Amino acid sequence: MPAARCSRRPSNRTSLNTGRIAIALTPTSTDYYAKAAWTDRAPLMVQTRIVDSFENTRKIVAVARESIGIRSNYVLQPDLRNFEALYYYGKPPIVRVRIIAKLVRMPDRQIIGVASFERCVRARADTIPKVIEAFDQALGSVIKRLVAWTLRTPPARPPSDDAPYNIDRYRNPANAVVDSENCPKGNDASMVPVTDE
Repeated sequence: MPAARCSRRPSNRTSLNTGRIAIALTPTSTDYYAKAAWTDRAPLMVQTRIVDSFENTRKIVAVARESIGIRSNYVLQPDLRNFEALYYYGKPPIVRVRIIAKLVRMPDRQIIGVASFERCVRARADTIPKVIEAFDQALGSVIKRLVAWTLRTPPARPPSDDAPYNIDRYRNPANAVVDSENCPKGNDASMVPVTDE
């Protein structure tokens, strides 16, 4: 059982580093709902959900934000890439959540795993409460997969003194994961599920 895992605040695109709820009317644009906002900036909300999810597993001794300054065995570096409602696939919108994460072994700061987690869910209606439900379902699924991957990612083999530049000693290809489910492919959004009731 690791002594601690820290989670850095998810770095992200500038357009998502806000308390406003992002929407995409085209694949290359970002806008925001006019009269709705998150309770905090999106990266901080996501970080809180990640930390809470790790604590709820009770499989590690301590979890903390990196800003707390505890000494950790691993640092999880999540990168929030998508956190928006997509309107260019029609109404009601499709919510897309994608996090790319690196798991870093401390104190030597070696990346021992990289993973991408993405989920898309269509809102039941084009209303703020229904779109928020879709965000909650997509984010919950992404974080569940992220936490499970982090807990099962085996530690990298210890470095040997006779091969100081052998990159294989640091990285295990089995720890590189792309986990994308139910997201549109090109113009086809037929596989995107509707939010659970």
